[in-house]
Amino acid sequence: MRKFLIVAVAACTAFAVVGVATAQTPGATSTVKVKPNKFTKKKKKRKSVTLTLDVQNGDSSQTADGLQIFLAKQLVISTKGLKTCPEAASTADASSCPSGSKLGSGSASAISGVNGTAPSSLEFDVTAVLLNKKQLGFVINQKGGGVNTIAVGTVKKASGKYGTLLDVSIPGIAREIGSSCTNPPATNTCSFNGLKSLRTTIGKKVNKKHALFKLKGCPSSKKLPFRTVISFQNNPNPPKAASVTADSTAKCTK
Repeated sequence: MRKFLIVAVAACTAFAVVGVATAQTPGATSTVKVKPNKFTKKKKKRKSVTLTLDVQNGDSSQTADGLQIFLAKQLVISTKGLKTCPEAASTADASSCPSGSKLGSGSASAISGVNGTAPSSLEFDVTAVLLNKKQLGFVINQKGGGVNTIAVGTVKKASGKYGTLLDVSIPGIAREIGSSCTNPPATNTCSFNGLKSLRTTIGKKVNKKHALFKLKGCPSSKKLPFRTVISFQNNPNPPKAASVTADSTAKCTK
């Protein structure tokens, strides 16, 4: 499963516009919103941007082990001036993190026991924090349960129409439960989780000069491109597809 984020992916609410993703078997869709979505040519006048990402996995019987979130090259990401909370990586607790390191929040839904006879619903709260200058942490807390963990997203360079890749690794406890679990699992003693959806809103303003996200441009189409790739693991059988891709756009104005 994946409690995430993301979230984020973590990623990402009443914002500038929406793009529905393309689907592949077994399918996924994604919606992205940006606020504010107006591009300002003068660098000093560019405002902090908030990003909302909503991902729906079309087949929750699949166990996700990673998420790759590609951001439009016009959306600049910077951690300069932001506070960090490295301890959250080991404690999976954002409550003691400085407010300046908290980037946003969201929720995730999953199905537990997808390889069993009595699957049940799982719901999570997600809090995004800055772990260090290159990593975002999505702290996952189960609603009414004891699962508390963190999905780590590493900021990497992308190419083409995408400028940044947020590469998110889903922790083992969010994917499978059982003393004999391995990946790929050697036995059938694991209870596997399946991702249903993830929604996260992130963004942080430090001052007039620094912010987590800013718009540095707007394509002639006035649509910012985004892509989310969900990868899957055995649970215990091989997944129907190694990954699914959801492409989406968010409106921008000049």
